[in-house]
Amino acid sequence: VVDLDVSPTGREFASVSADRTLRFFPLRGHIGKSRDCYHAARMQTPSAVRYAADASYVLTASDDANLRVWKVEAATKLGGRATHTRREADALGYRRTLLAKHAHLPEVSKVLRHRNLPKMITKLK
Repeated sequence: VVDLDVSPTGREFASVSADRTLRFFPLRGHIGKSRDCYHAARMQTPSAVRYAADASYVLTASDDANLRVWKVEAATKLGGRATHTRREADALGYRRTLLAKHAHLPEVSKVLRHRNLPKMITKLK
């Protein structure tokens, strides 16, 4: 771990590490297990991470002199319309209901646990 920052909400923290990833960890609950892992193919080793004041974005600085902006929740919308349309809200609610109903099935839990990670990190496991 190169750097970490606690979110303004106090519920989680973000860390950047030498394996060129940005990871989000909860402060309580699943200790040691990252909630999400972001990476970019061309990103060099990140040197710093900071939360935005509203806790919806994270900024990272890397050795290649780039500043990147990442969404804390990957599924949130960007742009002027912060809310979903009625149809999108219904579809998201239906997906959440299906996940809750079928969470006990091994295939569903496998899909929920799956993360797209670089080969270098996958080989370390």
